[in-house]
Amino acid sequence: MTIVSCSLANSKKESVTSDKKEIRSQNTTEKKVVNGEFQKFLNQLDFLELPYETNCFNDYKQDKEISQELTMKFNDNELEYPYKKIATTEKFKIIIFLASADVLLPIVKTYDLNGNIIDSEQLFWGYCGGEPGYYHTEHLQINSSNLITHIDSTWTHEVDTDYNEIKGTEKFELKVIDFVINSDGTIEKKQK
Repeated sequence: MTIVSCSLANSKKESVTSDKKEIRSQNTTEKKVVNGEFQKFLNQLDFLELPYETNCFNDYKQDKEISQELTMKFNDNELEYPYKKIATTEKFKIIIFLASADVLLPIVKTYDLNGNIIDSEQLFWGYCGGEPGYYHTEHLQINSSNLITHIDSTWTHEVDTDYNEIKGTEKFELKVIDFVINSDGTIEKKQK
């Protein structure tokens, strides 16, 4: 998989507070990771700047080279590539992965502080694009570390024998689904 590289400036400050090391990024204090290898894995990833929006045809940009060997210690699917992490104050970490298909499919995973997967959810699942009588697109909004909104839009028409759309047969279907990341790291899917 090829990921286009582009430089983004993400500031990271370290401070020591009463024998406990904290990492501050995007005005969020992160809990200390217990597993050293998991921390190395996390250090490879930039923070996803919030709010964030993407769609089926986005060019995802990665600023750092990611070790596949280290990734496989914390993800058992070699077809998923870690993209970015989301800052959180909870007792878990959030990482966005990308899986290659006709388009790149974003997947959100939560991990405990030892690097064990708590939960995972694929965020795009439909066919993006179109053909005569059918067009589909998906849109994703991440406004905070605990709410991801998925907007799924489908337009259909009946077609004649020459695959021309028949006027007056248009249908539009819109689904809005929230993925709520609970305080225990589980991901709850709520259709609106």
